[in-house]
Order: sequence, then C-alpha cells, then structure tokens
Amino acid sequence: FGYFTSLVHRNKIVNTCRALDVTAHEAGHACLDTFKPYYFETNALQTGGFHESFGDMTAEYFLWNNQRIVKILLAQTRGDLSSRSNFLSSLGEYFGAEIGMSQLRDAQENITLSRAGDEVHDVSRVYTSAQYDSLVKGIEQAKKMGLKIDEAQICMDVANYQQKLLLGGILCDTESSPDFQSISSSVVSFWEMDYKNAAVKAYARNIDWKTIMVNEFAKNEVY
Repeated sequence: FGYFTSLVHRNKIVNTCRALDVTAHEAGHACLDTFKPYYFETNALQTGGFHESFGDMTAEYFLWNNQRIVKILLAQTRGDLSSRSNFLSSLGEYFGAEIGMSQLRDAQENITLSRAGDEVHDVSRVYTSAQYDSLVKGIEQAKKMGLKIDEAQICMDVANYQQKLLLGGILCDTESSPDFQSISSSVVSFWEMDYKNAAVKAYARNIDWKTIMVNEFAKNEVY
C-alpha cells in the first residue's frame, strides 16, 4: 500500500495500510482485476476512472455491511444521508489529513462528467457520486414502504442489493474497455433480469431501481 512523509506533521511517516478505506479500496481493485482483467490494461479514461470508483465503492459497501457503523451514521445524520457530507460518503480522511485535505474524495460531490477533468481519480468521482445518490434514493423509497424492520437493517439490505446490481452489471458487460454509459446500461439491464429473483428480499428488489438509476446516472452524465 505504500507510505509517505506527512505534509502536515513534521517527520511523520504515514502508512496507508492503517486506513480501512484505503485497504478496502485496494482490495476492490484486486477483485475487479479478477472479474475483468482487461479493465486494468486499457488506457481508456473512463475505464480507468471506473476502476478507481469501484475501489471507492468497495470501501463504502464494506461500511454499509456493518450494522454498528450504520447505526452511528444514522444517529449522526438523523437519517438524512443526502443533505451533507458524512463519514461514510467521505473517502480517504486519514490519507487526506496528512496532505492538508479533509478527505481525498466525497461521494456526495455531485460532479458531472463534463466537469470532471481528464485524470482517472477525478473522473472516478462522477460514477461514485451517481451510485451513492442512487443508493440514498433507494433507501428513502424502502423506508416509505411501511416495513417493520430496523432502519439500519433497511440501509444494509438496500446497499447489499445495490452492490449485487453493480457486480451483476459488470459481469454482464462484454466490453474490454467500457465507458461509464456502457457499465450503467449493463447495471440497469441486470436489474431488469434479476427483478423476478425470488431469492432476493422483496423490498430491496421491488425498489424502482430502473427509474432511480437512470435519473441519477443521467444527472451525472453517465447514462
């Protein structure tokens, strides 16, 4: 994972492996390399950007799978996951603090593709933001279903299902160097195919994912 000398604290060596989101991000790269090895070999900007986004989303999903963390998140945000940055949407706080930043990236940035620049980490923010906003919309819709389920569990179930959609879309995509639009279309198509899967918890599956994803992906110019 590497290390560097802090730009903020004199003579401090920063070991990036001490940050959970960094290690989860790098694990995400490794997983995606296993599924789609050609993604890493291309020079296509959006494919590289998706690789970085997948790493960030892996770090986020890791936290969404921890009920204690989700309960703390809901308490801190009072259940409002979209109005301001939170510790789950903020990525790379430990790393960022040592180079004079509050974090490396924020999933709530709401940046469009046309404004993202031409570096893979910058471009990655566009897809990560679209996915985070889609997840929040999915959680909000599930919470309106009148479910007699703990709110944290709803968040976890919806996040788990969205992760399944993302992985399914990636596996179904046939491009060796896909752009964001190709991946987004594959994810939407996978939900249409998976909709009748009885093994999935009904309320997570029955969220109107197609409308949510198309709207949020289009807003960020990735659909």
